[in-house]
Amino acid sequence: RNIIKLLPRERLLIETDGPFTNYLNEPCTPSISPRIVAAIAEIRNTSLIETEKQLWSNFSAILS
Repeated sequence: RNIIKLLPRERLLIETDGPFTNYLNEPCTPSISPRIVAAIAEIRNTSLIETEKQLWSNFSAILS
């Protein structure tokens, strides 16, 4: 949570395939991505839509 608060928004990305990582006592799969994005939005005190757009922008920047 502290890292999410401190990390510049242009550096945020999420991981969708961490089968050996547990989040809320369940395997980390793409199906929990919406909850992770919601948690990031809450921690950073931003809207869900704004957080989704920022994450998409950051991901797109990697591909370009």
